[in-house]
Amino acid sequence: MSDSTPDRDKPGSDDVWITSDLDEKTSTYRVKISYGQDRSIGLGPNEALRYASAVLEARIRAMHDAAVIRQLHRKLTVPLQMCGQAVAALRADRAPLNHKATRPLMLEPGVSQELEPFLAVHIDGKRVGQWDVKQAYEHALGVLEVVSAADLDAAYYRYLIGPSHGIDKGRASNMVGDLANFMEYE
Repeated sequence: MSDSTPDRDKPGSDDVWITSDLDEKTSTYRVKISYGQDRSIGLGPNEALRYASAVLEARIRAMHDAAVIRQLHRKLTVPLQMCGQAVAALRADRAPLNHKATRPLMLEPGVSQELEPFLAVHIDGKRVGQWDVKQAYEHALGVLEVVSAADLDAAYYRYLIGPSHGIDKGRASNMVGDLANFMEYE
């Protein structure tokens, strides 16, 4: 399972791909999250913020669970099985994660045998991979960046098809899509 950057060629069967996408009716752009090669959802700014927040919440829960287990096991020498029971009790006391915000993606916080936090990634109920907490953070940040970029993309698109330039809509859309190849992220 990987999270893509805007300049990768084509998503694989289990990749999650974030781009901005043109709504031709309104000449606006919105966040598009693609799951594999043939499935995607579009998110408006508020939906994208809820999505990113849900990813970060799942991430922090995995980190918290791992920290609890490490502390109990390493500092207090509690056996790992009892540490797992403690985390299960803590999870039972929590409000459920907002899986609706990330649907069809579902993120399940976990802790590896090495006591490292991770998120199991499910699409339509099928586990397709996992992210470490850095990948989850980068994914959420990528969604937030695209929220910001979507308005800029829309303005650029309108500029390109406007009377001063008269570029056809298809070519203008391709130019906006290609813009990511000219972004410098470092």
